[in-house]
Amino acid sequence: MFKKFLAALQQWIDWEKNIGRFFAYFIVGNMLVAGLFGALLYVRSAGSLEAQTLEANQNMLLQLNKSTDLLLNQVDQYLNRLSLDPFITEFIQHYKGRDLVGQFEINAAMDNNLLLNQYINSINIFYRKENKVYSINCGVRDLADFPDRRIFAKMKNGGLNYYNWLPTRKLLDEKSGNMIDVITIIKPIPLGSFDPIAVAAVNIDEGFLRNSMNSIITKEQNELLVVDEQGRFISSNRRALSDRYFRNKPYLRHVFEQKSGSYPARLNRQKVLISFVSSESYGWKYISIVPYRAIDAKIVFFRDYALIVSLLAIVLGIAVALFFSNKISRPIQLIAGLFKNGEKQPGENDILKYIEKSVNRLVEQNEHIEKAFREHLPVLRNNFLTSLLMGCIADSREIEARFQYYGIDFAQHAQYIVFLISLGNYRGLSGRFSERQLNLFVISLMEVLNNLPGGDYQKIVVNTKAPEIAMIFALPALDDDLSFKRQIKLIGTEIHQAVQSHVQGEFAIAAGTPKPEIARIADSYQEALEALHYRVLKGNGRVIWFEEIQDLKEANYPYPYPKEKALINHLKQGDIESALRLNHDLFKFFTSCSGASGDAAVYFYMQLLSSAIQCALEMGINIESLLGGANPYRELLKCTDIAEVQDWFAGLFKELSEQVQNRKNAKNQGVIESIVKYIREHYDQDLSLKVLSQQVFLSVPYLSAVFREEYGKPLKQFINEVRIEKAKQFLADPDYQIAEVAEKVGYDRVHAFLRLFKEYTGMTPGQYRKTIIFHEKSHHSDLALH
Repeated sequence: MFKKFLAALQQWIDWEKNIGRFFAYFIVGNMLVAGLFGALLYVRSAGSLEAQTLEANQNMLLQLNKSTDLLLNQVDQYLNRLSLDPFITEFIQHYKGRDLVGQFEINAAMDNNLLLNQYINSINIFYRKENKVYSINCGVRDLADFPDRRIFAKMKNGGLNYYNWLPTRKLLDEKSGNMIDVITIIKPIPLGSFDPIAVAAVNIDEGFLRNSMNSIITKEQNELLVVDEQGRFISSNRRALSDRYFRNKPYLRHVFEQKSGSYPARLNRQKVLISFVSSESYGWKYISIVPYRAIDAKIVFFRDYALIVSLLAIVLGIAVALFFSNKISRPIQLIAGLFKNGEKQPGENDILKYIEKSVNRLVEQNEHIEKAFREHLPVLRNNFLTSLLMGCIADSREIEARFQYYGIDFAQHAQYIVFLISLGNYRGLSGRFSERQLNLFVISLMEVLNNLPGGDYQKIVVNTKAPEIAMIFALPALDDDLSFKRQIKLIGTEIHQAVQSHVQGEFAIAAGTPKPEIARIADSYQEALEALHYRVLKGNGRVIWFEEIQDLKEANYPYPYPKEKALINHLKQGDIESALRLNHDLFKFFTSCSGASGDAAVYFYMQLLSSAIQCALEMGINIESLLGGANPYRELLKCTDIAEVQDWFAGLFKELSEQVQNRKNAKNQGVIESIVKYIREHYDQDLSLKVLSQQVFLSVPYLSAVFREEYGKPLKQFINEVRIEKAKQFLADPDYQIAEVAEKVGYDRVHAFLRLFKEYTGMTPGQYRKTIIFHEKSHHSDLALH
């Protein structure tokens, strides 16, 4: 029996050893599995977090890039409209001609644009020939008196070209009196001119870009920096930076070597992660600098989290460890949502919901950005093609890159030609239809042209400006020149039929000549524009070929353009005598051209009438209303000889001059009356000429000259007369002291008041008061006797 007991005891010991052995195996195996799982989770979390950080930074920079490009594109569009606006080029003529209301209307229109584009701080226009600078709400000043005169002076001396922009610089804000940071964009007026009439400088508030950065930044530790291709400072989410040039910074060496990317670097003995992208449109560099300590803090969090999971796996077993691993692996993949925007750190219970909510928010933001970009892509594409037609882009490689960016599939080796469709009655339609209806009309016409029957060619339709649509064709080169010309003629016929079926009114189509390179397409566009000028001779509703008008150009009719320009200027000023004198000289010249053909005579008359109609349109006058609703071209063609034609033009110019003079007199009188009313109501306030000029947005010399012309006396004399008359009323009250009377009528110094009062009345204020008292006593005595 003892042996049985010993055997049982030995069996139990062996069994306990087996349990201990298997338990040890389980612990070791479980620790190995949990340790390996924890290590893999930690490594994977760290790598995933860094990758997600890079992706989030890239998305943030792309968002900043797109929003900034949209802003700059809006400024470009505004400058393009400004540079093509005839009222801007003629503003200096309003200034010289003392047309106060004309200046006021132009200033009010541009001020409205400033209100709509709040990121624009100021707009200044420098008229080179007059050496004058016009600023919105500040009037016209000499260049020497303009605070920001250095850029225009440098441009005048050849230091800057007319297509330029200046990096961020300090500028005195004339509204607040504070120094602000601005980005300046410069363009000539008119656009495309190398010897412009004026130069426009738009100052963009750098604070607007800084606010945009702060609105999209995902971490407070992030530093966003915007520089140009040369490393010059543009903007930053930090308010003040001492550095203004970053090209030579060692930690930014890769930024100027590549278009986009990310890399670690050292900044102030601290490891940072630098991400950057480049603007395809403007070449600016958008740089994000994130300290690695911000990323390490998250990595430490996940390291501790993995350790806890590993310990729980050891205690609860492999099943629990696998369960938790399944729960954790998915949130790790969505870790980008933990970029907090000032939110409180979530607890363990709602961390999954928090991560999912944050990721959904980031996805929605990215979708919104992509949607906005897709909506603006057709506008950006149209603006690029317009710039190409106007000759702003001449590099073939840049054009090819832009074509790829905007998805334009154009043959590389072809002949390129431009057709131009001009809607002659667009101004008339604008009075009868809303802006939306006109836009729908232009869009529908573009759609019709875009759907022309496809041939062996490629085409692009571009809306260059309101009444004008351009079509760019890429035609395969043919060995047979006659067949190639026949193909171009056929395209012109198809365009004419499509436009004629869609447009109810006047229109004209012009075609340039084919060019062998896409970089020279601007030449074909300019030829088409020049051909449109001959629509008066060739007629509306047909295709005008540039090659056909060469014969008319080579005839070299000696048209007197300088005299015509002088006549138009006199019409705009309402000077009928000078206009009639120049009309007589022009027709004397027409008569003397005995060698000119009948076509030349018609060309002379039509050119003069076209210029007169353009002059009337610029001044807002309907020339048909002056002729009783008759068509001016038909009325002109009714004349039988040159003498009758001369008399017809003389009558037309008289009507135009009278209209201009009546408007000018009414406008100037209204402005002067407002100044007089202001003086009578504010005689006790500061009535310096500077203050009065600001009331009507005019310069001091110009206001003084107009007032003297209207009232026959200096403006300062009129102010003194009003104040002296008011002083007489106060002097009749003996309760007022002389010094009080002087102060109540706007004189700070009593001596000046005494001198002026005696100068205007022949006596001192005290003598005047005694005279009033004496007359009152005499009047009372006469009443007592009666």
